[in-house]
Amino acid sequence: MTHTNSNIIRMANHIANSFSGYSEEAAVKETAEHINAFWETRMRAQLFGLSDAERATLTPVVQTAMLSIRQPA
Repeated sequence: MTHTNSNIIRMANHIANSFSGYSEEAAVKETAEHINAFWETRMRAQLFGLSDAERATLTPVVQTAMLSIRQPA
C-alpha cells in the first residue's frame, strides 16, 4: 500500500495528537516509539523524504520525534 505525502503527514500528526494529554517530552517519546514500532520502512522513508514545506505542516511533537525515529537505511 502506498501513502501520499498528505496521508503520511495526517497519520503522523494524528499519532502525536493522540498523546496530547501527555507532557511534551512524553508525547515526543511515545510518538517516536509508535512510529518506530508500527510504520513500515517505506512509510518512515517517506516521512524523512518530505520537503521543508511539507515538514512545516507536521506538529512540533512530530518534528521533535523525528530525531528519535529510525531512518531507513
